[in-house]
Amino acid sequence: MRSIWLLILIFICSSVSAQQYQYKQYRVENGLPTDIIKSIAQDSAGFFWIASDEGIIKYDGVHFTSYRKALHSQYAKGLVNTRAGKLLLFGDLDLIEIKREQDTVLFQTIREGTRNRNDSMLWYPKSFYEDKTNAFWLSEPQSIVRIQNDHLERFDFDSKDRSPQFLRSFSFFEDLQGNFFTTSYSGNIYQYHPDLNKFIPDKEKFPSSISHIIIVDKQLWLGTDAGLYTAQLSPEGGFERPVLKYSLKNISYLLPLPDNSLLVCTRGTSQFIINDDQIEQLPFKIDEVNHAYLSRENDLWLSCNAGIFLIQKNTFNNDTPQANTFIESITENKSNHEIFYATTSDIYELQLKNGTAYNRQILSFPDGYFQSIAYHNGGFWAINNTFLMFIRESKIQHRFIPEGN
Repeated sequence: MRSIWLLILIFICSSVSAQQYQYKQYRVENGLPTDIIKSIAQDSAGFFWIASDEGIIKYDGVHFTSYRKALHSQYAKGLVNTRAGKLLLFGDLDLIEIKREQDTVLFQTIREGTRNRNDSMLWYPKSFYEDKTNAFWLSEPQSIVRIQNDHLERFDFDSKDRSPQFLRSFSFFEDLQGNFFTTSYSGNIYQYHPDLNKFIPDKEKFPSSISHIIIVDKQLWLGTDAGLYTAQLSPEGGFERPVLKYSLKNISYLLPLPDNSLLVCTRGTSQFIINDDQIEQLPFKIDEVNHAYLSRENDLWLSCNAGIFLIQKNTFNNDTPQANTFIESITENKSNHEIFYATTSDIYELQLKNGTAYNRQILSFPDGYFQSIAYHNGGFWAINNTFLMFIRESKIQHRFIPEGN
């Protein structure tokens, strides 16, 4: 409830008709050592860890703490929460686990990197994927690496698959039969054959300039420079030819959201949310997003080249006839975590379902003016410019006219 009350306190200072989303930006002037942020993720204790061009940073909700000496290179690239609950970070010369032991943080090396490529070390990894067998796959400029049971194996590709992108090269996905695929930034597709322990080229080809691939509702979603493509996955394995779904340019990252919408991040200044084929542009500029993360509190954290953006959906929605008025009073039933609030002429209950807030109108007095409400004994007291009333189950149980009226 703490985060809900924080949103409410912020909202009291503005009108109910404020924009659907609110944001806070963190930059160097707010304590970050750099504005170039590559990734962010949350650990089991609720702290946020940040991969940046100045190494690893921890954010405790108030302060940023840098751990420059934890890596062999200052360039941290990405953070990943594994299925086993581990928090991993990879950078130019590192793959490490961030481990918390009481009040101590440990950085345990899983595999070191090298500037001169060899068979036992990472070589400038760009992305990370955990497959159904819990093997780790990391993309490199012209190769991919599998780490399984502490064994590293590299698979090399042709020069036509070498990535010109600093942050993107190969993407990974598994079909409905568990077959493993990788696709290069240029769109060439390869299927891994375990019996041969090698990748075989697929007859299909994806659009070029692929930055991110995810699976939603048995469909591949491909974020590319040319737009957002979809490809249906076949129940027998494999996939159909991709088709252009939305002409959004320079896509950098895709993130499914709990309400079945999709966050589409770009390398431009415009970011989008798609819901039921409706495209909504976020009402503020965010420059060049590298990664997006949904916290346990259902807050969005965007890592970009202008710091970090924390994006929250306004707790109060614009779905009431009096949405242009101010919040006058708020009360809470702590036993059931129910929140009630009053505008000048209406009383509402705030209902939270699956991380989404809904407003239910309880009472309306168009000619009145609510001044205060307070929860008590299974209902709440409300006073306006005419009556003092006790309300329970959306009905006025008692009404009094204060003396002097």
